[in-house]
Amino acid sequence: MEAADPFANMDMASLVELAVTFDLGTLNRFCRTSQRMSQICRNQTFWQFKYLYDFGIRLPDNPGFDFRLAYQQQIPSELYLLGHHTAMDMYTHDLRLHQPPLLIPELQHATDVSFGQDHMAVVSMGQLYTFGQNHGGALGLGDRDGRDAPTLVPGLENVTAVSCGDHHTAAIADGRLYTFGSNDMGQLGLGRDQLAPQTTPTLVASLDNVTAVSCMDAATLAISNGQLYAFGRPISAGWGGMRPHPPQPEPRLVPGLDNITAISSGTAHVALISDGRLYTMGLNSRGSMGLGDIVRRNRPTLVLGLENVTDVSCGLTHTAVIADGRLYTFGNNDRYQLGLGDQIEHGIPALVTGLENVSAVACGDTFTAILSNRQLYISGAFGPERAARPKLLYPDVTNVVDVFAGGLESIAYITR
Repeated sequence: MEAADPFANMDMASLVELAVTFDLGTLNRFCRTSQRMSQICRNQTFWQFKYLYDFGIRLPDNPGFDFRLAYQQQIPSELYLLGHHTAMDMYTHDLRLHQPPLLIPELQHATDVSFGQDHMAVVSMGQLYTFGQNHGGALGLGDRDGRDAPTLVPGLENVTAVSCGDHHTAAIADGRLYTFGSNDMGQLGLGRDQLAPQTTPTLVASLDNVTAVSCMDAATLAISNGQLYAFGRPISAGWGGMRPHPPQPEPRLVPGLDNITAISSGTAHVALISDGRLYTMGLNSRGSMGLGDIVRRNRPTLVLGLENVTDVSCGLTHTAVIADGRLYTFGNNDRYQLGLGDQIEHGIPALVTGLENVSAVACGDTFTAILSNRQLYISGAFGPERAARPKLLYPDVTNVVDVFAGGLESIAYITR
C-alpha cells in the first residue's frame, strides 16, 4: 500500500528534486500534511532552487534574503470568501445573510485559512493575518479590539498552518506551536500556572517539530513528532488518561498511533491520517467516525476500506475523506451533507459519485465543499443551497487550488 506521505523514506536530495516539480498549490498541501515536506518548505535553499527551476533565474546567495517570499511574489493567487461570517460582515460593513464571492485583495498569496466563531486567520507569505471579533485576544494583536480588515500578527515568521477554535487560535511557525486567545479551559496548552487569556502569540514550549494543528471549540490538538497531543477541554473521558473535569491545560500524549501526517476535528470527533490510512476517535454521534456503529472511541481506531488517504475534514457530525483521488463521506446526513442523494445516515464510508480528480475537501457544520478538477462543488445546506449531490457552484471558475470551510456557512477558496 502506498503511504499518504510518500516522502518518508526518500533521501533529502531526491526529495528536493521531486518537490521542485510540484505546482505551488500541491506543494502547499504537502507542506501541511507531510512531515518531510514541511522540512523542505522551511528551507530557504529549496526556494532558491525552485525559483531557478520554474523561472530559469538563479537568485544570488544572500543569507538575509527571503527566497520563499521572492518565489511566491512571482505566482500571485487570489483569496475569496463566500457565505456568512462575522469577519466578513466587519470587512464589508454589510450584514447581508449570505455574501457572494468576496475577493480579499490584501491577501494575494494565501496558503491556509481557518474560521473561528467570530474571527478568521489567514496564512500568507509565511506570515499570519487575523480579523473579526477579538474575544479573549483571539486575534493575537496585543489587545481585545476587533479588526475589520486582515491585520498582521507580529512576532511570527515562517508560518505554515493555522487553526481557530471558538475564541482561540493556534499557529505553527518554524515548526513550533504558538497559541493565543481565551484560555479558560487550558486550550492554549501553557500549563496550570498560566490559565489567563493571551493576547499575543505564546510558545507551547513542550512541543517541537509540530506539523499539524486543529482547534476544537475549547481544545487544541497538535501533531508533534508524528504523534497526537491534546489539551484544553477533552471531548470524552479517557483521551490519554485525560478527564473532562478539570480540563487539561498542558499537552498530553494520546497514545496508539505514530507517523500522523494530517488531522481534522469536528465538534466531538477527530480524524487522523497515518501511513495512508484513516483513523478516527472521540464521540461517534450519527456514525461520524465511519466505524459502523455509534460507540465512543478514546484511542485512534482504523476506518476499514480506505487506502491511499490524502485528505480528511470533519463537520459537525459528518466526515469527508479523499482516498485514491475519490471522495468518501459518512456520518449525519440530515442536510444532504454527505452528497449521496439521500438523507440516510451512513455509518461506514460511502463513495460520492460523479466527481473526478478530487484534490481537497473541507466540511462546515452541515455542508461539504469539494475541489474536483480545479472547480468548486458543494453538497448539503449552505445558505440558500440544499444540494443532495455535489453541485458545481461557479462553472466559469476553473482555477481553484484549495478550499477551506467552517461553521454554518463559511467558505474560503484560493484561485491561481
